[in-house]
Amino acid sequence: MLTWVVEQGVFPENEFKIREEVLRQGYKFEWISRDTYYGEQTYTFLRNPVIFYGSLSLSQKLRRNHDWVGNWCDLNKFKCSGYYGEYGNLLLNSDYAFIPAGDFERWRKEVLPLMLNEEVGYDKYRFIRPDSAFKTFSGDMIKPEQTLKQFLVNSVLFDDEMILVARPQRVHREWRFVICGNEIAGCSLYMEDGEQK
Repeated sequence: MLTWVVEQGVFPENEFKIREEVLRQGYKFEWISRDTYYGEQTYTFLRNPVIFYGSLSLSQKLRRNHDWVGNWCDLNKFKCSGYYGEYGNLLLNSDYAFIPAGDFERWRKEVLPLMLNEEVGYDKYRFIRPDSAFKTFSGDMIKPEQTLKQFLVNSVLFDDEMILVARPQRVHREWRFVICGNEIAGCSLYMEDGEQK
């Protein structure tokens, strides 16, 4: 029988509603945690087909260990570097650079200003985010006095991981759109003046 598996704590606003509906419809339901997942020996219900709802990072871990796991998307297409080249002039952060995280400190005063058409020798506020779709950290502004390590205080980022660096932009409202083919299938207000909606 098909089992619904939900990773706890990733989308807390939905997880109990999903559990309630899955059980109401007579399906099996299980919780899973990224911190305690070590393969089938930890969760025997993973030996059978499941529908998984949770983080991309745990879905990738499950995918490596189980034949049945598939993602709803091609994660490489969610990398910024996968689409910025094509849509760069349409992006809010159209002046950007991709650099290895390990080079950020070394490049921040000399190389990045050249890449972003700015005066060399000065450090400024920068918007940074991971290139990866895995959201290893949230995109935000790094202050001139902050090191990358201080900025990433609760995240792990390896020196060879690519990051996007751009000039900060003021965003009052952020909308999310779902596009199917060439048509907008749905949209919603995601953030307004820094608060998630």
